[in-house]
Amino acid sequence: MKQLADRPRQNGVVVIMLVLVVFMAAFSVILAALNNRAPAIRQNLAIAREMQEARDALLAYATLFPDHYGGGPGRLPCPNSNNNPAGYPISPCAGIALGRLPQEVYLPAGNIFEIGNHNAGIDQQFWYAVSPEYRQSSSATLNSTILGPYSVDGESDIIAVLIAPGQSLVGQDRVGNPLLASNYLEGGNNTVPNFFNNTVNPDLVNDRVLPIRRLELMSLVTTQVAQTIRELLDVYHPLNGASYPSTAQFSTALASLLAPAWLATDNWPAETTYTFVNANTATLQFSDCSMTFTFEFGVAGLDRGGNFEC
Repeated sequence: MKQLADRPRQNGVVVIMLVLVVFMAAFSVILAALNNRAPAIRQNLAIAREMQEARDALLAYATLFPDHYGGGPGRLPCPNSNNNPAGYPISPCAGIALGRLPQEVYLPAGNIFEIGNHNAGIDQQFWYAVSPEYRQSSSATLNSTILGPYSVDGESDIIAVLIAPGQSLVGQDRVGNPLLASNYLEGGNNTVPNFFNNTVNPDLVNDRVLPIRRLELMSLVTTQVAQTIRELLDVYHPLNGASYPSTAQFSTALASLLAPAWLATDNWPAETTYTFVNANTATLQFSDCSMTFTFEFGVAGLDRGGNFEC
């Protein structure tokens, strides 16, 4: 009788053992699959990191060197359109330019601004496109109202894109013709202005596209413009009764000061809303931007309110 009573208990142990065996087998299969995918995962993370680093370098260049090539802040370097080994931009670049991401930019003083060598484990540097108004060789007006002509995955108002090509697909001759964009980019990414990431069928399109949006660049540029205007008005303040100009006097006061040429060329005064708060305090806003910059005479820095992006 005791043996009969123990059988259900033994059967239960057998079932648990079978479940454990099945679980361990399944776990082994999953672990093996993850191990096989680990190199690809690491490479994807590396590509994403390098694209972000390149994007940050371009944004820094556009805001740190407003007088480069005679333009104001917000202008990006031209692509390396001939794939020269030195990796510098080919300027001037006409139209909606598409080429390789430049590795470095020579500054007027002879210094070099490093953007970086970002090949992401592929045989060439990232590809890069910049819109006409935002390229460094452009003489077009550039301020917070100038829309970006590109789209990425249906999102519009993009001013530049970085593209990391995947491994070569059928029909792509990268050795014989490394200048031809279609040997690296697929699905329309080798033309402009509409770009996209294809996550549906990577056997047909394996590009990764990272946009640079107008608003994220302008959040940096308007800060620089606001600082420039504030410095001019700080000169005006002690010469005019220890007071900033009234709201109605702003345009006249700004025109009377020795402002950098790009401020007028890029039509920033017309896109600036200045508000007199009191003799020592004023605010600035810019068209298409939600940020409000507040400054106070004798107090360093700008108080920035509203959304971080314009």
